[in-house]
Amino acid sequence: MLLLLYVDDMLITGDDLHHIALVKKRLSEEFMMSDVGPLRYFLGIEVTSTFDGYYLSQQKYIQDILDRSGLTDHRIAETPMELNLQLRVTDGEPLEDPTRYRHLVGSLVYLGITRPDISYAVHILSQFVCSPTQLHYSHLLRLLRYLRGTISRCLFFPRSSSL
Repeated sequence: MLLLLYVDDMLITGDDLHHIALVKKRLSEEFMMSDVGPLRYFLGIEVTSTFDGYYLSQQKYIQDILDRSGLTDHRIAETPMELNLQLRVTDGEPLEDPTRYRHLVGSLVYLGITRPDISYAVHILSQFVCSPTQLHYSHLLRLLRYLRGTISRCLFFPRSSSL
């Protein structure tokens, strides 16, 4: 059995339904809690269970990031970052207010849980959170456009897997 707890969100899972029921009963005797049923959403991760396995996505989280980004166009990008891109600290004019850049890059770090395809781009962009420039920000916008075009991508864990 596994019990995951984050502040006031709890997930209990395992292969022994009787033991899970016992743990939930004991916890409810000590704490006010409610059982919301099968896992569908936990800490920004959407979980869809099918006969074949489980799909994990952060589609709502991506949409929230896009909404906060201030992107007004509807363009998409085919890749998260240009191939062989070399960015330096001195590239471009410094952003007048780097707050949005920092906030968006920080949000993208968490998104990497279900989107390993953006990990490299996020790693590169996170190197400039102390002093981002207009050029760094333009590459961040490209990554956001990539996410807009691939928002429905998810991870799949087949039931037949040992995971």
